[in-house]
Amino acid sequence: MKDVEFDCEVKGNISNANANIVLGRLMERKQRCNKPLLLVAKYIYPELTNQFSCRGINILDCAGNCIIRHNNLLLIVKGQKNVMVKTTTDRAFQETGIKLIFNFLLHPENVNLPYRTIHEKTGISLGTIKNAVEELTANHFILKTDRGRFLKNRKELLERWVIAYNRTLKPKLLLGRMTFRNNEKRDRWLSMVLPEGMYWGGESGANLIDGYLYPGTFDIYTEIPAKMLLPAGFVVPKENGEIRIYQKFWIESRPVKPENNIVPALLIYADLMGSGNSRCLETAQRIMNYKL
Repeated sequence: MKDVEFDCEVKGNISNANANIVLGRLMERKQRCNKPLLLVAKYIYPELTNQFSCRGINILDCAGNCIIRHNNLLLIVKGQKNVMVKTTTDRAFQETGIKLIFNFLLHPENVNLPYRTIHEKTGISLGTIKNAVEELTANHFILKTDRGRFLKNRKELLERWVIAYNRTLKPKLLLGRMTFRNNEKRDRWLSMVLPEGMYWGGESGANLIDGYLYPGTFDIYTEIPAKMLLPAGFVVPKENGEIRIYQKFWIESRPVKPENNIVPALLIYADLMGSGNSRCLETAQRIMNYKL
């Protein structure tokens, strides 16, 4: 058999936190390249291997586990012992830093503001801002020049932020869950008017952007008590309900119009990428292409 050349993507650990992001990047790459794709990772969760393979992406980890298919070539090795490589987590991608980076991604001009002004816009402490900016600068996400500070490598920063947000911050924001009173209420979810201070995110927010994705789960971000949703008559509390209520974690840089009842597209993108659902991944890429 003739030699086969692969287009390789090399990664560290592949887990549920970053699998959709890596998969999305590889699917874009697959459209541009005429060579078979090979994902080489230090460690990949075993349950994720089929997810990549089913999308036409070959995989190989450092222990030799692999699924490689190309024309008449078939290599499948499973069961080789491997362990996840522990990685250090930068302080900038801890809970408060994640909130700050979200502001910078939404409003890149804020990177060049004095620290005290950034504090007034975000509510984040001056010490945290200083440390995060210095760390982002050292990691080549902020460029310092004679004309000030500028955001750079935005796509890579966005990728790291999405992973950190879904892994570190979002689970801590969950206030509770609810469900629709009945199927009719669920089918008419668009008729439910959110009270002021609540905003659609996730799959429901994505539906409101372009109508492409019909939501299976419903994320709501709130700055008011979650119980304020009950008087609408559409929902009731339920421990494992499909409606998830999250604490709103950002401060608006400008007044929100009353008719604007969705979170920023950037946050909807992060919600979708962290869902582990292929249909959400496709919608996230649509949002990325024309909204971010």
